[in-house]
Amino acid sequence: MESFILEKPSHLFIQALEDTTVLLITKENLELAYVNIPKLERVFRIITENMLIAIERKNEYYIKMGSKERYTSFISELKTFSQRVPQYMIASYLQITPEYLSELRKNK
Repeated sequence: MESFILEKPSHLFIQALEDTTVLLITKENLELAYVNIPKLERVFRIITENMLIAIERKNEYYIKMGSKERYTSFISELKTFSQRVPQYMIASYLQITPEYLSELRKNK
């Protein structure tokens, strides 16, 4: 979002794990769409609000929960997703080592 709003390269990247369709819009074209379709701005505001809620929840994981709790919560909330993602990526997301993730999975 920062990259898009400020129109500068991002230091983050997204890696698709499954076949994906990516849509692209320039900031200029989005602004034109907001002017021409006022309801679109409301839709994007709602999307942004939900994105902020997701970021807050993720931050809460790292502030309030220990590694084991983060793993348990992740698995219970995203069970089917967690079965499709390589374990090293889950470990990275949870900010734990793959070895520790393996230990958590073994003791579950």
